[in-house]
Amino acid sequence: MSAALGGLAHRVPGLAPLVARMGEVAPCPSCRGRLLVREKPGLNEPLTLCPICGGNPGPALSPEELLVTLRAEDLLLSPPHEGWASQVLLDAGAPVPEGQAMDFARHFRVDPTKVRFVPAADADDPLAGEWTRPPEPGAE
Repeated sequence: MSAALGGLAHRVPGLAPLVARMGEVAPCPSCRGRLLVREKPGLNEPLTLCPICGGNPGPALSPEELLVTLRAEDLLLSPPHEGWASQVLLDAGAPVPEGQAMDFARHFRVDPTKVRFVPAADADDPLAGEWTRPPEPGAE
C-alpha cells in the first residue's frame, strides 16, 4: 500500500481491507478497465459501452463500501484548510469570483439556452435524445 494511502487508511475506517479486496479484482476481460469497446476491430468503428461490465469495470460495492470510498476521495481531493489570516494576506479578503455560465458553456462547447432534454421516442437507450430550448411562456 502506498505511503499516501497508508496515511489515509487510519483516517478512514474500513479503507485498508477495501483497497486490499479491490487489488484482487481483475479488470473486465472485455474492455480491460477502459469502459468502451469497438464492436468490430478497426480505428474507424464506433465505440460503445462494454457489453460485459456496462462501463462500470470496478468491483460491486456495498453501500458501506461506497461511503468508505467517498470519504477517502473527499480527503484526497479536498485542499488543506487554511486560516483566514492567509486569505487576508493574499487578497485582502476579497470574495472569490465565480465562473460565469457563458465561460463554462464556451469551454465545454454547449449551448446554455438548451436546458430541456427530450428523450428519443424510438430508442431503447435512455440517454438517446437531444437538448432543446424550453418553449416560450404561454406557447405550450
